[in-house]
Amino acid sequence: MSWDDVFKSLIAAGQMRFGPHPSESVLNAVKTLSEYDPAVLNAGLHAVDVGAGEGRHSKLLADLGFKVTALELSQAAAEHYSEVHRQEGYDQIEWVNSPYQEWTPDEPLDVLLAAFFHHTDGGIKVALSRFDSWLRPGGYILMAGHSRAQSGPNARGPRRSDMLWDYQEISSTLQEMGYEVIKAEDVPRDLPTASGAANHFPPALDTIVVARKPVA
Repeated sequence: MSWDDVFKSLIAAGQMRFGPHPSESVLNAVKTLSEYDPAVLNAGLHAVDVGAGEGRHSKLLADLGFKVTALELSQAAAEHYSEVHRQEGYDQIEWVNSPYQEWTPDEPLDVLLAAFFHHTDGGIKVALSRFDSWLRPGGYILMAGHSRAQSGPNARGPRRSDMLWDYQEISSTLQEMGYEVIKAEDVPRDLPTASGAANHFPPALDTIVVARKPVA
């Protein structure tokens, strides 16, 4: 089943794949940014949410005062949640249906969020190079995704290790590009059950990276 078909099926059933609430790990990354540079909040800056899915993190960024581009590969998701957000009053979110490899912003971006963005096309270094081309000098990259350090049958995210993230690899790649790495670590994330009750699975392990592009 294609990514677009996944969303078509979920939308037809009135269901969500990821739910309405931001990931704890994304909240962690955003908190790190807000503590490092409080001036980025409520300043009308431009952020992109790469692989926006159902837009839960696009809404988070909008609530923090950003103008947001929600970039999503699935046409069904982009069309549906664009209308949902319009009805909810999120006029500052613009949905774009495009592969990240084919999209270029109209203006340099202030913040880029890549949350649980796992891909097979060229590896993370190729994606980081593309992301870098979108950012203004002094702009920020925020990343939160499934860690490669997970193991066992209850590991979360893609089953292919090359699609999972290694915070050391990402950090060193960004440093080679001249970025200041503000945070790079793996953090546990509890996995609630559908009922909200505690479960017996080990926590998921997420990679978080927050970095700033050199000013000059």
